[in-house]
Amino acid sequence: MKRPAIDDPLTGRPGITEALLWLGRLFDSAPLPESPFSDIRTLTGDEREFWQSMQATLCPGSPADIDVACLLAHFGLDYRRNARRVLRGYTMHGGRRVAQRGARLPVESRAVLLNVPAHTARLYHRWRDSNLLDWLLACRSCSLDLRRAEHEALLSLWDDHWVEILLAASCAGRECIADALAYARPLVPEPLVWKAYLHHLHAAADSGNERLRNTALEILSQLKMCGDIP
Repeated sequence: MKRPAIDDPLTGRPGITEALLWLGRLFDSAPLPESPFSDIRTLTGDEREFWQSMQATLCPGSPADIDVACLLAHFGLDYRRNARRVLRGYTMHGGRRVAQRGARLPVESRAVLLNVPAHTARLYHRWRDSNLLDWLLACRSCSLDLRRAEHEALLSLWDDHWVEILLAASCAGRECIADALAYARPLVPEPLVWKAYLHHLHAAADSGNERLRNTALEILSQLKMCGDIP
């Protein structure tokens, strides 16, 4: 992966616009939940200074602010503050209050609300931060397209973290998981993928862990009621 130039050759000042465009394209091209920085072990001192200085100039809650906060959190730079900064963008743009019909979101708000769940999934996959998983399991937008983004972020973690997801689920979290799986059911092109979801749920339902078992049984019951399983 080619890193952006730190200096703008025309002005000798940091190429902020170029760097932000590069960062946005990088996130857009990276499949969830993998990190788009997988071939970068760490940031150099100049790069840390560049991104942290840039962050100080960005409007909180803007798409660029969310991207830079995710990058810095990924590399463990002021992790807690930057993880909170990612999530704060969702709240600032009213993610859980967006009306399903009749509301036209500004382009910036829409970009933030679609990206925050994905960034949260990436950071959880890297750091196993239970606070981020709790947020994903509680996330509930009223807008259908925003809920799709939330479902896809949560399901992107399933293969590697399904036990942790089931253990972390509260009553609302169980409904969130069931909704995400019901959303995925007609979209899964390969029957084996759907069978893998069910295999994990049935394995959890047979588990000796009471919480894991009860969560899986409730989700299976919800899927059966909705007709997603016989």
